[in-house]
Amino acid sequence: MAKGGAQQELAYLRESVGPTLSAAFAEMAIAQPADSAAFLSKWIQQHVDGERAKAASKVAAEELEEERGIAAARREEERKEKAARDATIKARSDSIAKFEEILQKLYTEKMGEVTEPSLGNSFLQKDEDELGLEGELSDPNDPFDNVFQALVDGAQRLTGARGVYLAKVQAGAGEGEGGCLHYTHSSARGADGKARAANVTSFLKVAEGEPAFDYSCRDDFFEYGENDHDFMLDKTMTEGSGVIWDAFEPVGGEEAVEGGDAQEARFRPLVIRDVVEEVTEEKPFKAAYVDAKENFAPQKKNPVFHSVTRLGEMIVFPIVVPNQLTEGALNAAKAQLDTRESDIKARNEKVAELEKLKEDAAAGTAEMPAEEEPLPSVTAVADLPAEGDVKYALVLDSIATETSVKTGDITILESLTNSIKACKSRYDLLQVWQQAKATRVLVPEEEFAAFKKAKDEADAGIEAESAADAGDLSKDESDKKKFQAQFDGFKKLYADRQQLFADLKKLTIVSEEAVSAAACAALFCGLPVESVLNRGTQTPNWEKIRLSMDKISTAVMDVEPKGPRNCTETAHGLAFFEKLANKLQVDKFDALGQDDPQAKYAETLGPMMCLIKAAVELRKVDVKIRKSSDGAEAGADSDFAYEFDAE
Repeated sequence: MAKGGAQQELAYLRESVGPTLSAAFAEMAIAQPADSAAFLSKWIQQHVDGERAKAASKVAAEELEEERGIAAARREEERKEKAARDATIKARSDSIAKFEEILQKLYTEKMGEVTEPSLGNSFLQKDEDELGLEGELSDPNDPFDNVFQALVDGAQRLTGARGVYLAKVQAGAGEGEGGCLHYTHSSARGADGKARAANVTSFLKVAEGEPAFDYSCRDDFFEYGENDHDFMLDKTMTEGSGVIWDAFEPVGGEEAVEGGDAQEARFRPLVIRDVVEEVTEEKPFKAAYVDAKENFAPQKKNPVFHSVTRLGEMIVFPIVVPNQLTEGALNAAKAQLDTRESDIKARNEKVAELEKLKEDAAAGTAEMPAEEEPLPSVTAVADLPAEGDVKYALVLDSIATETSVKTGDITILESLTNSIKACKSRYDLLQVWQQAKATRVLVPEEEFAAFKKAKDEADAGIEAESAADAGDLSKDESDKKKFQAQFDGFKKLYADRQQLFADLKKLTIVSEEAVSAAACAALFCGLPVESVLNRGTQTPNWEKIRLSMDKISTAVMDVEPKGPRNCTETAHGLAFFEKLANKLQVDKFDALGQDDPQAKYAETLGPMMCLIKAAVELRKVDVKIRKSSDGAEAGADSDFAYEFDAE
């Protein structure tokens, strides 16, 4: 073996086992065992086990340190995530608080200007219009629909409920007929949600210079799901069906207190949980799954919601507003304005009389009385009468999810819906007073006479045109000629008053004839059904219609009742037109006198109602003739499905 190789091997042994063997030999020298080989073997094995244990302990310590670092990083990440969630929740709560703050200010100043004009000395010589007694109609105020949409979307973001929508009760059509509950708004996401957000954000401003309501708390809210519960807008529930109706059962307040008047009915949220819960002071809500107790609904087994047993939670916030958008309230407001005008004139006359007396006393031609007479008082503005209530409900539904709405969020939304109620009441009253101020003056006699003359001339022209060359025509062809003459004649009469009809959009309170005429005209002209009717009930919605009055008034001039039509919507069909046209009482407006409060709008509605009725009758006879002609195909016109009365 080479010398260099031996040295390398020796170095290896010294480095690898030298220390261990040195320690072993030292121990063995001290112990001097009888079996030195066994002692050395055992000692080396114990030494190896000990070294391995130390190495394992070191690795374990290093792994533990690493795990602690990972855990610390994870905790920091969780802390950041929680902080972000808390910030989002706070932003949503702050957004709701800002919304409620805006609601409390909306229309307050305007209502004061309308109903409480100053009557201090500096105003005594003002003209009536400066005292808020006269006014002009303007385009519709910002639709309250924007407030309702903000409520629905805000509640969805605050609670995370899967479906949030606004329900409204539509009263029965006749005495003894039950109401119907339908849905007017639903939470929306995607592009549609962003579009609604833009409308609402631009509307909810308190005053110039103040920030708008922060509608979206985070941008990605609109990025998932399209028209989440939009299908609910097609749903209806008759009175007594479904649990939502239970929210309109008042909790106390209707009975008169001894020695006093009846208190206002109070309504509380209806809370339906998946699990039976005890009602405590911390959860003072009207719950449907608890035993019958005072101020709470009785226990219900398997509550039904739209024909299915409900899974998940449902919470209903009733919003009950006095119905003051009525002819009764409008007439009462006009009467109060008339009284105030008379009082102000009497007060001003008395002021003028006192001023003259002071001048005469200064000139020595008269004496001032020992005690100055008080000025005549001006009647204060009184509450307007209400005809029942308008009932809305904010509905939160976590159907088929494990989402649970927090009690604190319920409290927040109950406060918000109460603010919505107060704001809607101010909004409605403002509409009534504005319309009363602008329409209390009767139409001038000469203007009304000119309209009557034009109407008589149109009737005469129609009669002459209908009778001309009608001898050899069949009954259907004769009817077609008659209704064509009516359509053309009333269309000409309407053309001169087209803007007057469009200006009906400025009225909040209109007759059923006005609503039906505008709705029928819009649908006959092919305007979108959703711009005219409530989706669920398929009934005319004046708040929607008045926003489209300019389009309706123009489209009527181009409509053609005759000829094939192929429509997919029932509301664009002849049977639906006829149902609306049957509500138009033309004779009612023909009989109006110049001193009738509605005479101002007779020249607007009269021609339109006559035009609509003529258009429907012309359409009917035209369909009948074409349907019975040789070679007529069933699918050539969607109105061929119309069922004519047997002759």
